[in-house]
Formats: sequence, structure tokens, C-alpha cells
Amino acid sequence: DSMNNKYQNTLILSSTKTKFFVALNPVIPLQTDRTYKAAVKSFSVYNSIRNVKRNVNDTFKYSADNGTTWKILTIYPGSYNVMDIINEIYRHASLTPTNTELHFEADVKTNTIILTLGAKYKVDFGVEHNMSKIFGFNQQVYSKGILRSPNKPTIIDFHNILIKTNLISGGYVSSINDFQLKQNNIIFSMPTFSVPIGSKIVETVMSPIWHNVILKPIDRIQIEIIDENGNAIDFGEEEISIVILIKQV
Repeated sequence: DSMNNKYQNTLILSSTKTKFFVALNPVIPLQTDRTYKAAVKSFSVYNSIRNVKRNVNDTFKYSADNGTTWKILTIYPGSYNVMDIINEIYRHASLTPTNTELHFEADVKTNTIILTLGAKYKVDFGVEHNMSKIFGFNQQVYSKGILRSPNKPTIIDFHNILIKTNLISGGYVSSINDFQLKQNNIIFSMPTFSVPIGSKIVETVMSPIWHNVILKPIDRIQIEIIDENGNAIDFGEEEISIVILIKQV
């Protein structure tokens, strides 16, 4: 390694999927008896992480006649804060705060949601694909009264963006329960909310963290963008761009 000319290369990868494969043709013929390392130089994508997901947590069910009839609303998948979701519920139900006895209020001092229901109103947070976790309520039916969410509202249930790849070894993720999944080959990590929703994440790494390359030759690179729980992150098919540096050491 110390006597030969050092190999260097750059891989510029992009996709609208958070799990994708790149087949290299021709392949990069790394020598098996040499040592190579790889690191992420830059990562960019619009911060459009979907916290309301189709057939996961997109359903709101309520009654205005004490449970005789129910209305089921389906919120379009997207990136929402609490007030955005409340406004979407009103819009889908053709309601306004002045013509209904169904009211939500975000209490920022206590990080809870206050749900106010009139005498004949009910909300069913136990329905399939419900939004109970987002609002911090238990999965049950709630009736009239001023009700404070017993749990903290969870707009986003993860805190880190991780890049996993078959190119390197390393990257231990302690929060993943499965032992095999803990060894996640994580080449890069960053906080979820480095920029507001709707802004573009442009992360340029000034001091790259180098990992041992285990793929020799490099013929088919796999990339996954996951959270610290091992789940794929949904960016709403916004284009993801990753620049990876490879060098011989």
C-alpha cells in the first residue's frame, strides 16, 4: 500500500427512491490485496419527509350526533405540522372553528394537544390507520369535554437520517432491536431537522468519516436512507443526491 500509486474516485449517485441500486458498467476493479476507504462528501434532498402516510396514519373518524353516524376522513400523504393537520381535517369535513364543536388546540407550554368536544361529538382514535400517535391520544373513543392528550404528540417519530450501503463495513445502530440489523453498514448520519420542512437539505461534509470498503470489485452499489429504527424514510419521491469519495490508504 505504501509503495504504489494511491487510487481515488468519486461516485455521484441520485434517485427518487430511498432504497435503490446502481449497477456500474464497467465495474471499478479494486485490488483485493489493497486497502480502500469510503466516505460521504455531500448529501442533498428537499426536506419533505412524510409524517402522514397512506394506509398508516392518514385516517380521522368523528361523529357529530353522539355516535349514531360517523364520518371518516382520509388526509392526503404529506409533510404536516399539527396545525396543518387540524386545518386539513376541517377542510375535508367542510368545517370551520366557528361552525363546529370539534376543536383542537396545540399547547406549546406543555407539549400536548387539547381536544374540545361538544355534547354530541365523539372522536374515534381506535379506527384503523388512525392519527392517535400524531395528536398524542390513546387508541380509544373520546366523548364530550375538554381533553388533554395523555401522551406527547409525535409529528415525526425519528431523529436521524442514516445512509446505509453495501459498499462499506461498520455503522452500529444501538436503537435497532434486531441484532443483525444493528450492524447496518452506515456510512453517514445527520439530524432529521437541520432545515425546516420544504427547504432543501444540503449537507457538505468538511471532515469525512472514512469506512473500510468491503465491495471488491465495485459492481452494484445499494443505498438505503433509513431512520434510527431501521425504517425507510419517505421523502415523497424528491430527488436524493449523494456524493461518495473512495480512496486507497
